[in-house]
Amino acid sequence: MALGTGIAPATLHPMMKGLTGEAPYIPPALYGAFVAATVGLGLAAATVPARAVLRRTAARP
Repeated sequence: MALGTGIAPATLHPMMKGLTGEAPYIPPALYGAFVAATVGLGLAAATVPARAVLRRTAARP
């Protein structure tokens, strides 16, 4: 999240200044929703497969 948050303004600011003359703006609630969705999808992508693997019975030697 930090990397994306750092790169986005560095690229969007000059483009928006050139096109509209204004700085880019994202509402804090929308940014928070993006962060929450990204964290939620990341946790789901890690925990769902892990739970599936842990439910299997162990192989007997």
